[in-house]
Amino acid sequence: MLMWDRQITQTALGETIGMNQSHLGKRLRGNLSWSATQLTTIAAALKTSVAYLMGEVDDPTWCAPRDLNPEPID
Repeated sequence: MLMWDRQITQTALGETIGMNQSHLGKRLRGNLSWSATQLTTIAAALKTSVAYLMGEVDDPTWCAPRDLNPEPID
């Protein structure tokens, strides 16, 4: 588990994301669902992507490719 690998406790993560340990634990066990905002917040706190948290990618350091041409085309 990513929290274990990064040596982050539920209490510490909860404080970082503004959620008490009890509610965080229930969400981690699947007893309560996550909102999109909560997933984004927890992904940022764990320095990973929502895609990793959702099991869509296997690499916790993965991030979506950025547009190679960010300037608008006239």
